[in-house]
Amino acid sequence: MFASNLYNPHPRKKNMIYKKTKIAFSILATGLAVTACGEKAPHNLVTASQNEARAPALTENWRSNCVKSSLFDVSMLVEYEFAGDAFIERYRYFSESDCRNDSEAANIRYLGRFEVLAAVEPGGIDMRYEEAKIQIKNETGRKIVDAVDFCGREEWAIGDEMDLTNAARGVTCPIKSVQQGRFDLFKVENKTLYFGTGYLEGDAENPADRPRNLKMDQPFREVE
Repeated sequence: MFASNLYNPHPRKKNMIYKKTKIAFSILATGLAVTACGEKAPHNLVTASQNEARAPALTENWRSNCVKSSLFDVSMLVEYEFAGDAFIERYRYFSESDCRNDSEAANIRYLGRFEVLAAVEPGGIDMRYEEAKIQIKNETGRKIVDAVDFCGREEWAIGDEMDLTNAARGVTCPIKSVQQGRFDLFKVENKTLYFGTGYLEGDAENPADRPRNLKMDQPFREVE
């Protein structure tokens, strides 16, 4: 960083140009790669461009505090990744109370699309879930999902990944449904992201139910 500032008279400008170039390349490359695999349509470049213009600070990776999960009765981290018009929402469950990486038992991740509604914060963000997957990471995770026949599967092995995109929600499959909309409120401040929906709350699935206040006690911090 010191060397960069020493030889570049406008380091902040250079970093911003680099960041925007990186984002644009990522959007293009991801869109082309996914189309080639036939998994989903490419990014909507118009929406992606609008999102970047309206909320450039959102295009980062974010992580919650370590909290107690009500789903598996273990500790949990919630993570988000935003880029272009796509996002990943990840729930990581841990066998240890401090959410150490080496104690990760299982994770559920959702992939979808999002749109920032205006260049105002706090502002509205609309999110649509398109895919859902679960992966078992250690013996604790295997025992947890085995015990409840999670989402209809009776036997699991460590390392197994299951596509839950078309799974029917129910008592043993408490996941977000694909194509479910989430109408939320957000704000980015001092490298911290806040939503109107709490970690353990249900999503507002109708625009009229969009939260009106931010959960300031449930921050997501930028992952460096």
